[in-house]
Amino acid sequence: MEKNRKLSGGVRIVLLLAVLSIAVGIYFGLTAYNDRQAEKEDSQTEMLSVKTSDVISFTYDLDGVNYTFEREDGKSDWMYVQDPSLELDQDTVTDMLSAGTSVSTKTIIADNLENASEYGLDHPSFTLSMNLKDSTVKTICLGTLNPMTSEYYSYIEGDERIFTLEQDFLSSFTTAEELASASSLEDSPISAY
Repeated sequence: MEKNRKLSGGVRIVLLLAVLSIAVGIYFGLTAYNDRQAEKEDSQTEMLSVKTSDVISFTYDLDGVNYTFEREDGKSDWMYVQDPSLELDQDTVTDMLSAGTSVSTKTIIADNLENASEYGLDHPSFTLSMNLKDSTVKTICLGTLNPMTSEYYSYIEGDERIFTLEQDFLSSFTTAEELASASSLEDSPISAY
């Protein structure tokens, strides 16, 4: 003979409360885990930080052309070395330089440069060198662009870590002519064409 067991009302309530407690615990546990993961993804590691006012000159190559800008001290205007007569929009030059003086990343790929060639860093596609007042030089090198993440592999000379930089880092740098002030372009023979 089979016994048909029914749970009493009190036992049912206790079981339902236990199941509800477990479900609530799982919910809050998953929420906390997801928050920690999102925090990790949003966290940035500072790779380079120098004051723009400490930079006395900087050089970069863009599309095979070398651009060098310098100033005598942290307060004077920037001058384009290859054509000192070109009047530059000083705010635009400073904004461009700011992209190189404060560099952070979400992803560090490697702790050393042993496999630099895998990332195109044995022959960098872009190099920015900044000479500082204290006679030190800070150089950022970009390798290949990862098409999946739209990030460049990069490293800073003197720091062996390989990290990624967002694609818009490179778009911060432009030709000297695009940095020229409007009045300089009006007087330029280029504007006659």
